[in-house]
Amino acid sequence: MPIATFWFNAFIPKTVPGYTKTLAKGPHAGKTAIPLPSAARLWPGNTFKSWDAGYLSDQRGFSSTITASCRMQSIVEVEMSTLAIVKQTHRSSGTTEVDLENGAQLGYAVADMTRCKYTKLGGAPTGGGAGNTPSAPPVGTGTYGAVSVKLVGMAGDPLVGMAADIDYSGTIMFSGGSMPGTLTVSFDGKIDAFPAYDCYVMFNNVTKSMFTNSPPAGNTVASLLGNANRPIKATASFP
Repeated sequence: MPIATFWFNAFIPKTVPGYTKTLAKGPHAGKTAIPLPSAARLWPGNTFKSWDAGYLSDQRGFSSTITASCRMQSIVEVEMSTLAIVKQTHRSSGTTEVDLENGAQLGYAVADMTRCKYTKLGGAPTGGGAGNTPSAPPVGTGTYGAVSVKLVGMAGDPLVGMAADIDYSGTIMFSGGSMPGTLTVSFDGKIDAFPAYDCYVMFNNVTKSMFTNSPPAGNTVASLLGNANRPIKATASFP
């Protein structure tokens, strides 16, 4: 079956200039972490946290490895001959709380990913016909038709009371090209002010980068209030 696999990651880079700190002691020595925001200490659930509380980063840069560590990941598999979503997965690698001074691990939990979802918006087989309604996306002209899928992702830090969500959203278009077996995948959406994001698509055992995006200079987890508001567009084509 011709399966296109699209995945979207939100992750905290190993190094964010002026923000991440390297642990010198403890079981995670050598790893980096970000501090609990000062303002968050006043929120319910955070009052008694260590003054030096922080949270491990994902210890990575941009990576096309689908199992790479992430705060949030949304994966969808689309079977191009039927234009059906055959599987979707939303996962987190978990959050580890540490003491930034002595390196002690203070907690671990995995974010609630139940508010993340892919939804098929419409599709049409090659050449149009049944299902090719006015609201359907353009029809592919090669072996495959075309289908659009909506992505909504939102989740908060499971160890921080009243933590603001990381948000992302957008529409992915999978469209057959002019030659048999060719495929174009496009993304049109928005990402949040923090952290970093990378996005990839795999087809016929070939993986291509859709986009990579670092957090703007000076942005931190304190920048996450509100919805995703940074527009981003990307396209990848096969072969």
